Amino acid sequence: MVLSDEAVAAVRALGPKAVPTLLNWLRSSDSSVSRKANIVLERGLKLPVRVPTNEDKRMRAMYGFRALGPAARSAFSALVAIALNSPDEWQRGDAINALTESDAETMRLLAGGLKSPDREVRLRAAFALACIRIAPDAVCLPALEGALNDPDTGVRGEAAKGIALFHQQLKACADRLDHRDAEVRASAARVVGGYRSRARAFLPALEAAVRDSDPEVCDAIAEAIQQVRGRGSP
Repeated sequence: MVLSDEAVAAVRALGPKAVPTLLNWLRSSDSSVSRKANIVLERGLKLPVRVPTNEDKRMRAMYGFRALGPAARSAFSALVAIALNSPDEWQRGDAINALTESDAETMRLLAGGLKSPDREVRLRAAFALACIRIAPDAVCLPALEGALNDPDTGVRGEAAKGIALFHQQLKACADRLDHRDAEVRASAARVVGGYRSRARAFLPALEAAVRDSDPEVCDAIAEAIQQVRGRGSP
């Protein structure tokens, strides 16, 4: 399920006023019994019957938060708490997806979970950072690199997998700097810029794209070059 353009427009028109309702929807949980019953009905018996769950509510909430983006900032700390502490894995996953348009400060809150005495919370924090990947150089990669020294083997492994995903994202975005779609090129440049000095190997690709025919792409590439070179550079 994806929100229609009309629904996205309606959520954005409400702005922060939509947050309490979306948060209530995302906090809706289901029993393991109802989930298992649906798995048996759909996959085992292949019947077009479903036991009622709150999955649709959580999905609407997740897409609603993504549509709001920064306007949902008041809910970010609550979503982080759900992502790290909820015993419901589906709810944790929806909270992570709801944070894909959050910010660096939210990534710092998630990274704080890597300091928890609870192994499960540390695992969830590493997983969430690797999924969302906002502020890679400023927050996520340093946090995951620190977690490579975690006393737990599983946490160290999750951190290593997360770091590998960041490297894959950086290369994939650098390869899209000459994509035929201007929006894709601009988005790729912004992501590469977020890696700052870690993206130095891709500086020639950014410099080669600086004369892009689209003004928005040019601005994104110029900003990325400054981030990669360092703010003091010309």
